[in-house]
Amino acid sequence: MTKKGKITTSHEEEDTTVVQFLVARLNEYDLAEQFGRELKGLLDRRGAGRIVLDCTDLDYAISEVFCSLIEAANRLKRAGGSMVTCNLNPFLRDVYTTMRLDALIPVYGSLDEALQR
Repeated sequence: MTKKGKITTSHEEEDTTVVQFLVARLNEYDLAEQFGRELKGLLDRRGAGRIVLDCTDLDYAISEVFCSLIEAANRLKRAGGSMVTCNLNPFLRDVYTTMRLDALIPVYGSLDEALQR
């Protein structure tokens, strides 16, 4: 995927929007900004609700990506919605733990588990 292409795709599963990554590495500022715009656009269209961020295909992300996640999770929470994450690789799981993001955005081992919560 190039910078001009989409970074994420999403689909609905019952009352939940599942967001999946189309790129493995969000390692440039421009990509992180684009991810933030895509996530904001999803929230603008979706409003409150539940979002599952499936990180199966995401290997690496820079700090700006996590800033976008925090902003989106807080916005959803204020609107009565929620965000959870699943399928984090060990590197991303360590980042989540170190930044204590799991207190704001719960982490699940699989998409099925995340959808059941």
